[in-house]
Parts: sequence; structure tokens; C-alpha cells
Amino acid sequence: TIHPKFEVVLNPWSGQPMPPFLDNDIAILELEEEVDLNEYTPICLAGTDVKESGDGTVAGWGLTGLQLTGVNPVSCAPTLADIPSILQETTMRVCSEEEAAAFPVSANQICAVGFETSVSQGDSGGPISLKSGDQHVQVGDVSFGPTCIISGFTGDVTAVFGRISYFRTWLEGEMQGATVCRNGFDADTALPRDLAPRSSQPRPKVHTRMNVGNTKRAKKIK
Repeated sequence: TIHPKFEVVLNPWSGQPMPPFLDNDIAILELEEEVDLNEYTPICLAGTDVKESGDGTVAGWGLTGLQLTGVNPVSCAPTLADIPSILQETTMRVCSEEEAAAFPVSANQICAVGFETSVSQGDSGGPISLKSGDQHVQVGDVSFGPTCIISGFTGDVTAVFGRISYFRTWLEGEMQGATVCRNGFDADTALPRDLAPRSSQPRPKVHTRMNVGNTKRAKKIK
């Protein structure tokens, strides 16, 4: 099920993508068979009023070793060696409000920053989660990031995720009757709450470097 308001945002004059680029970028896949929750522990879902902050874990099956080809336009050339045989994960820090405003992201998005690491092609839809006690709480789903990561690149890389707390009510409505853990979709220990609405102040004029990406998903943990 794709979110009914999913939209690729285009500039009305140029026809080119413009912020927030992919709006309401989230979907639900229904499995053919029930999963044994005694063997596979599902991730918890962020509540509607959680505060997304701190270091998160991003997991996925995205490409791990893209090479740049060409000069103009620059493109990435994946090979079979770039496809991981085991699930990959890395750590990215959830953007502060100032960073999110400067990127910018919409109310249904969050962004996260990785040092020499980020999401890659094939990671879309995967989770970014924060630890709550001994459980993981999904606060976002991979929307987009750098096209590829250039070998030897150093510095911060920013990626954008759908904001689970924003979609929580829609998710519950679409998953009525789903088999869940003892505490429903929530973790046993709630993440910190942030009851204040997002700031409505004008976005600050902050320079944001757009990173092209790196040939290897540096600091990718197998």
C-alpha cells in the first residue's frame, strides 16, 4: 500500500525535482504468511510525539561499492560485487532542527548525517532506528540520499527518511488486525516525548553542501 499522498515534487517552471523531492514517501508490504514472533522480533514504531534525536542505526541491502563513470553527467556503475550477501548496517545521527531546516525537509521527513557513510541505491524503504532500552524503535524509512559515494571522500553525508511519527496514525489504520508484540507497535520503554510542535520560524539561511557520495559505504558494518 503506497501512501495516498505520495508525490514527486517538481519545480512548476523547470520541471526539475525540488525540495522536499519525495513527499509522503512510505509504503506498506503485506506478507503472504504470518511471521513467528517468537523467532523474529519485529521493530517497534515511533509514537506520534517522539523526539527523533541522537545516533540511529540504518540497515539495508543497498549497494556497497559504486564507481563513478563519465564526466557530464556523472553516473554510477554498479556491479555484482556491489550487491551485499548479508544485511548491512551503519550509524547516522538524526539532524538537529537547524540542520533539518537548512537541508530542508518537510514535516513528514527527517534527515540524518553520517560521517563518510550513508544510505545507497537499494536501501530505500529500510529503517533508521533508535535504541529504547533493549529494543529498536523505527523513526524513519529510507527515502533518498547521495547518488553514490566517491572513494576517499571524507566529511558528512546527509540522507532523508520518511518520518514514522508523522505517519503513525496512517500506519495503524492500514495494519488493523496485524499480529504484534505484547506491547503493540510500541516499545516497552517509550522514547523521549516532544509535545511542542515543530518551529514555525523562517528557515535560517545556512549553507548546505550537497554530497555526491562515495564509492564505498564507508564504516559499513557487516
